[in-house]
Amino acid sequence: MLGLSLIGLSAGLVGLGLLIQVWVTVQHRAESVADLTALAVAGQAAAGLGQGEACATGALVAEQNGGALDECDVVQVANQVAVEVSVSVRLTRPLPGLPVQASATSYAGNPLAETGP
Repeated sequence: MLGLSLIGLSAGLVGLGLLIQVWVTVQHRAESVADLTALAVAGQAAAGLGQGEACATGALVAEQNGGALDECDVVQVANQVAVEVSVSVRLTRPLPGLPVQASATSYAGNPLAETGP
């Protein structure tokens, strides 16, 4: 009887571990998509595109990498650009007890705080 209880407990712990691993993987995916999106937006803004066009490119990059662009902010001072983006990645097969999406924020460009006097 004790053996069966230990087997059940072990199976439950393995299942919990797998759920945690899935969630950690999706969160890392969201962080990667946010980084790629921020770099794409910063590159487009540095090339002279306005916020609308640069963020449209970011939305496309996020979508091509399995995410969605939630927020996009581009700040340009002289020839320096700073970008902040937020993206979300949905689980393809939601699992019980886990959120259906993971979100991440990323930054790219020059730190504008250092451009002042």
